[in-house]
Amino acid sequence: MSESATELFVLLGTLVIIGLSIYACYLWRQVYLNTRRIRELQQQQRQQLMEAIQIISLSMERQELNPTEGCIRLKVLLEKLDPELLQSPEYRVIEQIYERSRGFATHQARRALPSQERRHQDEAREALEAELKQEVHNAVLALRGLATAYRGVKDREAKSAAHEPS
Repeated sequence: MSESATELFVLLGTLVIIGLSIYACYLWRQVYLNTRRIRELQQQQRQQLMEAIQIISLSMERQELNPTEGCIRLKVLLEKLDPELLQSPEYRVIEQIYERSRGFATHQARRALPSQERRHQDEAREALEAELKQEVHNAVLALRGLATAYRGVKDREAKSAAHEPS
């Protein structure tokens, strides 16, 4: 093989390496931007979940929302936020009420119940709420504290993100 052919192959190889390096940098940048977008979306979702938890907790504290319905809603939100929270002692009551009220008819099925059966379910729900009233109250207060603590963490993250280079 001649010297000029060797130089041509070296030049082509160098160009290919440069081209692939540029493409790799482009792909790395895309991964970085996507990871950042995902992190921002996850943070927004956590913020929305915490806001919903705070609203429901406040409504329960003000007795605008009955404890059973509030606990059902809170369980769903807490599972999305962090399923392990439901295992902690202060929030375990939310899971208890959810599990024990699963057999109660809701919406159209409740309306279709005979009045005696509906009254029986109401009495059972009220007994459940009375039995766990203090634990529910403590869980609601703890959730309000969790929301406040989360806001503090979020504020610190926002401040540190503002100082990050784009």
